[in-house]
Amino acid sequence: MNKISVIILTKNSAATIERAIMSVRQISNDILVIDSGSEDETLTIASKLNARIFHITWQGYGAARNIGAKEALFDYIFCLDSDEEISQELAQSINNLNLVPHAVYGCKRINFLGRKKILYGEWGNDYVFRLYNRNSTSWNLNLVHETLDANHLKKIKLQGVMLHYTTPDIETFSKKLEQYANLNARHYFDQKKKVGFIKRHLSPAFNFFNNFIIKLGFLDGKEGWQIAKANYHYTREKYLQLKRLQDKSATTKK
Repeated sequence: MNKISVIILTKNSAATIERAIMSVRQISNDILVIDSGSEDETLTIASKLNARIFHITWQGYGAARNIGAKEALFDYIFCLDSDEEISQELAQSINNLNLVPHAVYGCKRINFLGRKKILYGEWGNDYVFRLYNRNSTSWNLNLVHETLDANHLKKIKLQGVMLHYTTPDIETFSKKLEQYANLNARHYFDQKKKVGFIKRHLSPAFNFFNNFIIKLGFLDGKEGWQIAKANYHYTREKYLQLKRLQDKSATTKK
């Protein structure tokens, strides 16, 4: 087993945290739970499983992962979300690695809508890079859809998969996307990105067509339709909110 610390972000994750922790026990004895205010049994479960618990004020996913990396015992960090787990094959791949600092390691992630494994569309060809050396890189500070700053590093794909139990139902997923739309609109506004007619009206339609037709989301049946439709509304709302922020800012300056 390599010297790797595992970071898991949590908030009210009692339904999934045990499965997440037990899966990464295959690769690490240093598991950190970075919690942003759980009110359920998340921390009780994590404590019984001998995870180290750190309480934080939420400042975004990237910031939370970077806080966890600073508290880790080891330089090599593996990041897992509380609704994910790793397969035995992926654990074996990680344990057999000759780790090098100037690389990031990734794997295929299989996403679920409820109990349905999603094979196509936006969720179907999903690779995530989660294993890295904290002295070589860190997470960007995007409020959502954070990534490792890895353009200068070699990317290595591993055998095995990560299982992502994305959401129990489409209603829960749609509510999550509403939050993401708000966060991304604010992020784009802070970056001074412009939004015109095409972004507001054509981008949502193209997003749906790309996911449901080009990426074969229709092959996932009802769930494929639901995901494509939810992402259509997310894209539309993101740009509408950005337009409102820009209009409000322009009015204030007058």
